[in-house]
Amino acid sequence: MGFSAKAAAWLFVWMIGSAPFACAAEEVSTAAYAKQIAELVNRERTSHRREELRLDAALCEAAQARAAEIAVKYSHTRPDDREFQTALDDEDISYRIAEENIGRSSSQTKPEAIMKVWMDGKAQRDNILRPQFLRLGVGVVAGSRGELYWVQLFTGP
Repeated sequence: MGFSAKAAAWLFVWMIGSAPFACAAEEVSTAAYAKQIAELVNRERTSHRREELRLDAALCEAAQARAAEIAVKYSHTRPDDREFQTALDDEDISYRIAEENIGRSSSQTKPEAIMKVWMDGKAQRDNILRPQFLRLGVGVVAGSRGELYWVQLFTGP
């Protein structure tokens, strides 16, 4: 199941350092929300003496695809019943370790609130702070009723 047409309709270009990459944007400024999530993740990591994660273009695209998928089927399993890691394979992302945090919230939820939910959950917090992770992808999609679907993808060497 592809979401490229949907993603293309919402194309938004960010600049990370000098490298541009594309992420989806919605009326609720989900691209800005995704960038804020990445900043909040790195704030948490540095406060726990961890290295900052590098926001990765391909991981962001995979996370955006996963956010669109969890709006259809809220699960770490994709709508076609494959595991979430296959979204990384679909983008030709190499990794040895990978994890995913997902979230669902009302349209009024700000990045700080969903980040708090993740930091309050043991598994999600462990993913955010795991020292072996080096790269991060973030995706946010608004659902048909205005709810937000959030995804963080983490990978290591």
